Amino acid sequence: MTVAKQKWKNMEEEDKMYRLIYSSPIGKMEIVTEEDNVVKISFITNKELENISNTASLVARKSKMENISKGVSLDLRQNKMENISKGVSLDLRQNKMENISKNINANSALNIPNQQEIQLAEKCQKQLEEYFEGKRRIIAVKYKLYGTAFQKRVWEELAKIPYGKTVSYKDIAIGIGKESAVRAVANAIGKNKLGILIPCHRVIGTNGKLTGFSAETDERTGLELKRELLNLEGNREWR
Repeated sequence: MTVAKQKWKNMEEEDKMYRLIYSSPIGKMEIVTEEDNVVKISFITNKELENISNTASLVARKSKMENISKGVSLDLRQNKMENISKGVSLDLRQNKMENISKNINANSALNIPNQQEIQLAEKCQKQLEEYFEGKRRIIAVKYKLYGTAFQKRVWEELAKIPYGKTVSYKDIAIGIGKESAVRAVANAIGKNKLGILIPCHRVIGTNGKLTGFSAETDERTGLELKRELLNLEGNREWR
């Protein structure tokens, strides 16, 4: 799998990506794609879904207002052109209008996903379905990591944990050469946006006990989700 690395975008930018909601056997999940990469796989609550919808509506309204201010409205464009100079030739006005039109990306302006993003999200969902059915061990899609350099090192180490196995937070810290940074490692693990694909659920306490899991659904707490994922993988290394 190819991995691209960038800093995570803000909420408005995220809501311009393509989002698919998948009802897994243990709770709703969101799959977010951007161009040819999966950028987010996460369990989600109904409240979070509602917040996403509200933010998306605000982004759409803001985008519309920005487009109007740029001259997307035909009436405003005509008035603006007339106010610039009544002596501007028809040819120049037409050229300006054409240039404005070329600078407007229809997909981004209208928040319309391209076919590539849709197909990738559907491919990811299909693989997740196979994972929950016990038919797949690895989610094999192209993805992009958003985060700090330290977070990426932690997530890359997480990606090495085999199916059905667990490691401790200290093991991850040692793996990245930062044995004393266990707390920072735990914080980075909690910010993982690619659940299951980057298997943060396979990290447990040094004493073998299950520890926090940042995701949750309306039906299950984070620890319950973590327990179910480990049980699904046949893991009995925790207590």
